[in-house]
Amino acid sequence: MPDSMEYIVQTEPDGRQYHVTALISGENAVMHCDCLAGKSGQICKHRRALLDEDESLILISASHPVEYLRAAVMRSDLGRSLDRLRYSEQLLERAQQLNSEEKARFAKIMNAEIKADEDRDSLERQLENQLAGELVEGDH
Repeated sequence: MPDSMEYIVQTEPDGRQYHVTALISGENAVMHCDCLAGKSGQICKHRRALLDEDESLILISASHPVEYLRAAVMRSDLGRSLDRLRYSEQLLERAQQLNSEEKARFAKIMNAEIKADEDRDSLERQLENQLAGELVEGDH
């Protein structure tokens, strides 16, 4: 029989309350939220806030401690998917940092503030090498 958990959450700044339900059965877990994003099958900030220990989340009521929910989800297929999502978000953040750095470098070269180094790897090569290395590490 699946373990059913009910939460009423409120997020700042709008103050609206939403109902989040989690159903966990062994390695299978699903979570539902009655917000617009949740109803349309998208990732919603309310479910994610429960799983990510988001400080902006205000818990109005809970059938189970949030820590119990997190532990149960992390043992499930949903938890494994959340780990991969968090990892891809880290990779994306690093790619965005590299992009910002290269834009700043490009602007300096364009304005003749510095000269382009012929021996410097391109951003594409740096990013490919870094992502390839991180993906290999992530598989272990």
